[in-house]
Amino acid sequence: MPPEAHPDQIAKRLEAIWLASGIPTKAEFAGNAGLAANRFSNYLSRNRPDLDGAMGIALTYGVTLDFIYVGDIRGVPVEKAAKVRAAMAQIERRGMAEIEPKPQKRQRGRPKKSVSQ
Repeated sequence: MPPEAHPDQIAKRLEAIWLASGIPTKAEFAGNAGLAANRFSNYLSRNRPDLDGAMGIALTYGVTLDFIYVGDIRGVPVEKAAKVRAAMAQIERRGMAEIEPKPQKRQRGRPKKSVSQ
């Protein structure tokens, strides 16, 4: 399977489509596409969307199945593609912030003595 077809990547693209739509809730976004909210949540949780679900999203939000499944944005209208790319960049920045190491907290008090035998 090509890396861009991995469920993690599909989930990022679906989230980008949702963010680019400007719709504030998953439930409303999913409902507009004829999906139950929990079904869309499953897609965002790295479960590959079935064809019916992906088709509902593609037709409702003006993207292609090629974009959803393999990341090929060429068939997406220019204005929509720009919004989706901006949303993808936002998701990538958020993802990078989540994996950056956090500074360790300094412990207060004396360090524990090790017991040597």
